[in-house]
Amino acid sequence: MKFEIPFNKEFFIRQNMFVFELIHQKNTNDQKRSLGLGLFFLAIGVFFLTLENTFFIDYFFTVFGGILLYFYLKYRYLYKKLEREYRKYYENLAKKHIDNKSISIWELTDSQLIYIDYKIELKVYWKFMNGFRQTEKRIFLDLEEPEKHQYFILDKEEVGEILFEEISKFVQTKLTFT
Repeated sequence: MKFEIPFNKEFFIRQNMFVFELIHQKNTNDQKRSLGLGLFFLAIGVFFLTLENTFFIDYFFTVFGGILLYFYLKYRYLYKKLEREYRKYYENLAKKHIDNKSISIWELTDSQLIYIDYKIELKVYWKFMNGFRQTEKRIFLDLEEPEKHQYFILDKEEVGEILFEEISKFVQTKLTFT
């Protein structure tokens, strides 16, 4: 199965921001827990501040809650800064694709996935891929080394509903759902 996809800046940026969110998902979830705990400890601290003779428990909870909130806010600031840099990088890369009138060529064979665009030709054997994930609108192919954050992403809107279903069925015969 072979098909071509003309470059689309909107899809390109959306897909790469999706990868950014996946990379940072664990840290974001940890920081949300930190926010919840920080607010909880801060509320307990404020409650104890209204009582008499608490033997510094009020200060402990208030300071501990404040520290957790500080780290949450610091993380959010750094996350947003990194997100802006990431988006800017991929917008510049999208400009290069547009300047080169990039078209990606995908070929799914019995033994491998072949991907070609204006600057690379990549062949990956199915047996070296880690698996795939699929939503209603997207197929997400994971390479064997997820720590390197190498993925192939296809959106239903890019290839059309019929081809998307064919690709999905084919990939299911080659990879396991992760």
